[in-house]
Amino acid sequence: MDILNLELDNVKLFIPQLNKDYRGSFVEKLNINNLSNFEVKQINQSISKKNVFRGFHFQQNPKEQAKYVWVERGAILDFVININPKSSQFKKYIIVELNDSNNHHLFIPKGFAHGFISLQDNTKVCYAVDSFFDPEYDSGIHFLDESIAIDWPIDTNCLIVSDKDRNLPKLAI
Repeated sequence: MDILNLELDNVKLFIPQLNKDYRGSFVEKLNINNLSNFEVKQINQSISKKNVFRGFHFQQNPKEQAKYVWVERGAILDFVININPKSSQFKKYIIVELNDSNNHHLFIPKGFAHGFISLQDNTKVCYAVDSFFDPEYDSGIHFLDESIAIDWPIDTNCLIVSDKDRNLPKLAI
């Protein structure tokens, strides 16, 4: 498995080796030895229509979550935003395409908001987290927060966004 350090501190792209033969294929999705201090507590899955946007979500301290994200079916543009005001990378973001063809996985440490756009109907996204969901600490950032200055790769008017995500606040400093 190849592991690339991305532009944001401690955000990593995992590129597993796909083994194919006459029977089909095999791939190692997650090897915990490649992630220090990441203990899977819960695995989540969403299935989305094309142009669905989910995010930008995170859990507040002390219930923060690190995430390990992959796509089982379809494709997404995955967004990761540094939300640590003490970081020199505060409000910096990256966009990574994850799909069932490239089979890349993304590790998002604590201190980052996460969201994605589904690029195909019936896109299935899975992610493992290292702490349990707690609605009391559930939080997020409005997807059109101008202070983050996202250069959207698609027209945001085409996005299908939940009422909950449309009502998220802007990033507080």
